[in-house]
Amino acid sequence: MFGATVIMALYSVWSRAFVARSSMLGFLAAGMGFGATASTLLAWGRGGFAVVNNLAPAQWLAVIG
Repeated sequence: MFGATVIMALYSVWSRAFVARSSMLGFLAAGMGFGATASTLLAWGRGGFAVVNNLAPAQWLAVIG
């Protein structure tokens, strides 16, 4: 918890210059897009999508909804 607090504090200070150059919403969207891409690539690289082949129709509805 302490490490996460320190990292978030440093992030909020160091990212101010980037936020000032763009809109806050644009910065947020770019950060979330990068995070989603990184998570997807990590899951794909570790074989995390292999379970998708075994999903039943009810499970696909839960994923979509």
